[in-house]
Amino acid sequence: MYGTALLFDAVQFIVSFLPILGQIISILINIFAQMTFALWFKIRGVSYFEARRGIRTLLGFVVEIIPIIGMLPALTLQIFLMYQTIDIAEQPKLDTVDA
Repeated sequence: MYGTALLFDAVQFIVSFLPILGQIISILINIFAQMTFALWFKIRGVSYFEARRGIRTLLGFVVEIIPIIGMLPALTLQIFLMYQTIDIAEQPKLDTVDA
């Protein structure tokens, strides 16, 4: 999950160097990334837009659309912080592969 977030952030960082089109593409990548992680969390049975996670989602999205600050790995930090809000009892085994 963290690797995917880092990949999205890396692509956004590279694309952000394009003058105007880069900002538009970066916002579109961010929207796609948010939808990807919402689906990923939903498949795992975790609410992505629950109150304390929803605030992190909104703040992460706002940081990503600000031109210069959007080059920071805000999505990776957002996913890390959201993963920390999952209760141990609620937390699925994300790193295991079912046989």
